Amino acid sequence: KNSRTMWVSLYRTGPYRVQSRYCQTSSTNAQLPFGSIVKVHAVTTAVNYFLPWQKKASREGTGSGFVLQTEKGRRLVTNAHVVADSSYVWVKKALSSVNYRATVSQISHEADLALLEVHDKSFWDGNSNGEAAVEGLILGDLPDLQEHINVIGFPTGGDGVSVTRGVVSRVEPIQYSHGGIYLLGVQIDASINPGNSGGPAILESSKNKVAGVAFQALVGADNIGYIIPAPIIKHFLSQQEIVKQYKGFPQMGLHWQALLNPSMREAYKLGEDQTGVIVSCVSPLSPAAKVLKSKDVLLSIDGEPLANDGTIHFRHGQRMYLNYLFTHKAVGESVEVEILRDGVRSTVSFPLVSNQELSLVPTRDEIKSQPSFLVLGGFVFTRLTMPYLQEFGSEDESWVDGAPRFLVHKAIHSIRETSDQEVVILSHVLADDVNEGYSQLGNLELTSVNGTKIHSMKHLAKVVKKILKDKKNEFLSFEFAPHNQFVVLGVEQLQKANSRIRREYSLPSLVSNTLEEEYQLQTVLTGKKTKRTRPDEE
Repeated sequence: KNSRTMWVSLYRTGPYRVQSRYCQTSSTNAQLPFGSIVKVHAVTTAVNYFLPWQKKASREGTGSGFVLQTEKGRRLVTNAHVVADSSYVWVKKALSSVNYRATVSQISHEADLALLEVHDKSFWDGNSNGEAAVEGLILGDLPDLQEHINVIGFPTGGDGVSVTRGVVSRVEPIQYSHGGIYLLGVQIDASINPGNSGGPAILESSKNKVAGVAFQALVGADNIGYIIPAPIIKHFLSQQEIVKQYKGFPQMGLHWQALLNPSMREAYKLGEDQTGVIVSCVSPLSPAAKVLKSKDVLLSIDGEPLANDGTIHFRHGQRMYLNYLFTHKAVGESVEVEILRDGVRSTVSFPLVSNQELSLVPTRDEIKSQPSFLVLGGFVFTRLTMPYLQEFGSEDESWVDGAPRFLVHKAIHSIRETSDQEVVILSHVLADDVNEGYSQLGNLELTSVNGTKIHSMKHLAKVVKKILKDKKNEFLSFEFAPHNQFVVLGVEQLQKANSRIRREYSLPSLVSNTLEEEYQLQTVLTGKKTKRTRPDEE
């Protein structure tokens, strides 16, 4: 595994294996703010994206958290992946024996951050039994390289609070394992383990300044952990406290390419003193499409010159990729871009858009309900989402490595061309006589049905209903990417098989609620009226 980049979230669930690792503790531990640290317990019931009509069994896990002092008051912070899909949450302060019921008040899956609310006032203000009022930590700035920090939390290996000491070794955009997108991250060499998720990384030069939140580690390497840095935390908090709605991190809505080749720079008429990157494509849904086009050269953003590799000056002679410029901006805020088009310089401006508006494959922040699905002759169709791909991850393998490469590429690099566009996939096949010879198929993109291009689950439901209602149609013909595979099912045999498959596999329905409510598919799928054995939420 050493040759692979693999991220794992530091969330602890039992049972667990104890690893032989030491903790190098700081000499200033006596001054560390243990009174602000909490252990987070969560019972989670996650959606089963492979079997989208049901949920997984509940499980209990633990993570860490801390109280942060903001302009709006004290906030209890943890990681989103610690409390995602939670049905019950409780917390316990590091210096207390009392459990307090908590609820999730705000969450950002792409930033992997969440705010918890504890309604019991004694948690915040103390009680008559001698438990002190909790003091909030202060959010610091982005730490410098080689700056010493202490990570505090409740990792695997014991029940008490733990402290590990390390230094900042790298600051750059990384892929957040839970959210699936690239954001600014800080690499540290402190030994952090499952259970540390949500705990603060405290600057050693201060008693209570938070440099970031521990959230993931690199498997296959010794003592390489990552924290969510202060600018990302500030961006998350500003949306929750100012606009009261999380809109995500902004982007321009385009793909760019480095201009490292001299001939390429000459072809696009860059002068010897000019540097920049070339626009390869612009999303038609982005406001940038009104003022930018393919083969424009971006010279600067908000006055910050772009190098030919797409980096900007950062600090102390360091470089950072241009997306860092948007870390401090909000969705809808404008940027000013200097461009070179056919050798002519000009300046344009346009508002930034959220990742959620442009991503072809949605993240958890966009998913508010059970996934939509449609079962046809045992073929399980659903929408490709980031949580679906994350189902391929395990303790030994990242979802990026475990999921089909074709689908991972779709998730990371593709952008929407229309607002309702989705990637419809064949998840797997429920074996039956009707699909003989096809049962090995799975994780393929559905491109067309009877020659009609499919662009969403709703469109699929509409097309299938129309085909099955027309008695002249004898067959359903499916085409799949990436290898142009074809599948043909007889309509009459499919309708007979659907009832049998539903019964044999104990399916509550052949179609998810929202699709059924809009298109009334149950009758046409089986050729007769059917009832749900139990409701499913869409």
